[in-house]
Amino acid sequence: MPLWFVIEIKRLYNLRWKHYDLPDTDGSLRTMPRTAAMPPSPLPLGTLPANAVLVEPIHLRLKQARVEAGVTLAQMGLALGVSPQQVLKYERGQNRLCADRLPVWAALCGVSVEELLGDAGRHALTFFAGDGVMSLVQAFTAISDPGVRQALIETARALAIADRQRRERPAAV
Repeated sequence: MPLWFVIEIKRLYNLRWKHYDLPDTDGSLRTMPRTAAMPPSPLPLGTLPANAVLVEPIHLRLKQARVEAGVTLAQMGLALGVSPQQVLKYERGQNRLCADRLPVWAALCGVSVEELLGDAGRHALTFFAGDGVMSLVQAFTAISDPGVRQALIETARALAIADRQRRERPAAV
């Protein structure tokens, strides 16, 4: 098969090619192209677990913010300490952007972290704005002894179990 034909097929069908070695009839190995197969889904198509939260993927907003700010892939990669190809993977959703790099991305694009996070950021902000969550986190981080921290975690878990059992218990008549 001529090379131009293979290239044209790949271009037309936008196939991603990988190579693997097959033993030939004489025992030597030859490299054969094949298309990449998607891994099987752990859930049947169209089903979601009961606790699933549907949030728009962040990678769509990452690219939009970068393009609107006029920042190139190379500039963003330099600021994040990664290659331009890695930035492209973040924007395509192939790799996840670490949380510590999100403020750098936001600052370079001139937007807030909350704008990049979208709904996910709003959910997190509402949770941390709740009754006593931040004061509990601050008190926990102020404890330096690992034993005391572990005891606090175990106490909180025991209280949560007792509270859940109390709520699930039928009301006395």
